[in-house]
Amino acid sequence: MDSKMQETLSRLLEGNLQWEKSVEGGIVLYPSSTEEIQRVLRCATKNQWKVIWSSGANSPTVPPEVIYMDLGKMDHILELDAGARYVVVEPGVTLPQLQSYLATHSPELGFVQIPGNDGATAVVAAVTEMPHDRCTLYGSLTEMMNGLEIVLGDGTVVCIGSRTIAEKWFNIGPLPDLKGLFVNWKGDLGVVSKLSLQLLPVARQSASFLFVLKDPQTLQEVLWESSHLELADYIHVFTCAEPEFLRKSIYVGVRVAAATEREMRFKAQKFSTLFQRRRDVLFKDRYPGQLEPRSKTMDLFPEEDYRELRYIAPMSSIQKIVSELRQSPEIAKMNVVIDCSLVDHGHKVIVRVGWRKDPAALGETAEREITRVCQSNQGIVWGKPLVMTEAGAPANLLSGILKEALDPQAVLLQSVF
Repeated sequence: MDSKMQETLSRLLEGNLQWEKSVEGGIVLYPSSTEEIQRVLRCATKNQWKVIWSSGANSPTVPPEVIYMDLGKMDHILELDAGARYVVVEPGVTLPQLQSYLATHSPELGFVQIPGNDGATAVVAAVTEMPHDRCTLYGSLTEMMNGLEIVLGDGTVVCIGSRTIAEKWFNIGPLPDLKGLFVNWKGDLGVVSKLSLQLLPVARQSASFLFVLKDPQTLQEVLWESSHLELADYIHVFTCAEPEFLRKSIYVGVRVAAATEREMRFKAQKFSTLFQRRRDVLFKDRYPGQLEPRSKTMDLFPEEDYRELRYIAPMSSIQKIVSELRQSPEIAKMNVVIDCSLVDHGHKVIVRVGWRKDPAALGETAEREITRVCQSNQGIVWGKPLVMTEAGAPANLLSGILKEALDPQAVLLQSVF
């Protein structure tokens, strides 16, 4: 850090803004309010410094003359409106913190679970579109946003949602839905300083069913019928490369929730009727015990030491994607789990492919093959910044236009979420 930067930051940090110097020579700041975020970004714009931001994550490598804003200190839950079923949080609020708060102050309401990412903050989970355990009925996590407060690269604060023109932040409208400007771009178009999230009634009853698909060619039809009952919170399909006896089958997990025993009986009967009609295709017989927990969660492996790729694709492409992934010689060499989770009433599907960490060369080979299969079947990268696709979609051009409009000085760099 040169003397000019140090002197300027000393004036900036005269208040209570906490900071520390990184080993590499950059600065790590810990803002505690929207106003402090504004001060940092205005100063960075004036002095042509670069800024990275995140919340609840480990500090990345911060090179000289780069500022890293860790928003983990902003961990307050600002507003809970049980009647309108929403909560407003700061960027440092974690999902377990939110669940605990709701259990104390409004136990009849809850928020979705994101298996394998319990330590994530609500903001990072939302802006990176993490899938969750109620996506079939309620859509992706991003679709459960009611509003955002964003600080642009020059320090300007903008609001998205009903809070723009009203006291309450209960809905993404009535203005045009602009939240997509700040979703899936890794934080380089604006800093999220507040987030309003939709809450859901806590389910009093829950049940999970696991079925084995005898004929893979019927996958498309089964998914369509299951999801369009619109009774399940979560429907997913998973298949494993190892052990050998799992490779032969495709498994369908269905998770349902209900407010009363009567509603649960009704939903269970509906699914039972559906699968009984398909007895030539599906059966619930004896299956490996380790598969039963997987019918209830989205975890690909019981441990965390694995890599994962995510794509989103139309349901019409899923059968072909799953078939090609299962038949690929490159992927067959690895212990791969393929999971397809339905989102937004089955009109689109998240394809998640995970594998235990193997030698780098093998992992890179599998990653290239997975990417090729998904992209050749209309799959789009999920949860990463948009890039130029094989079809030639000008996502990089769009990124440049948005960057020029929202951060013309290019102050914000892509963050580490």
